[in-house]
Amino acid sequence: MDLKLSNIVISADSDAVLIDISGIGGVTRDWLLPEVQASNLLWKETFELRKQNDIWAFGKLPLMLANTTSPNMTEQQRLLLDFARKAATATLPRISLQDAMHELASTTQ
Repeated sequence: MDLKLSNIVISADSDAVLIDISGIGGVTRDWLLPEVQASNLLWKETFELRKQNDIWAFGKLPLMLANTTSPNMTEQQRLLLDFARKAATATLPRISLQDAMHELASTTQ
């Protein structure tokens, strides 16, 4: 429940690695699902809701990347990142990550 840019590092092999997965330091409210941002008992939320939270936060990553990446990014790359963000962070009802990835793949073919 604390997926965000500052908790992702790149390894020497160029793999994205999640860090700070313990949650000991708390969470960043801006990276939480809108429906749980006010909760003080996040660990008591259902597994499904916590999973949806991580999918939603994952959807914010492309937006943040698009805003911080090279100015050489093509318009198509920006559109794909924006599509991924919208699919994952949509208001209820949300589509599944699998459906979002399928939609994303079909737009690139």
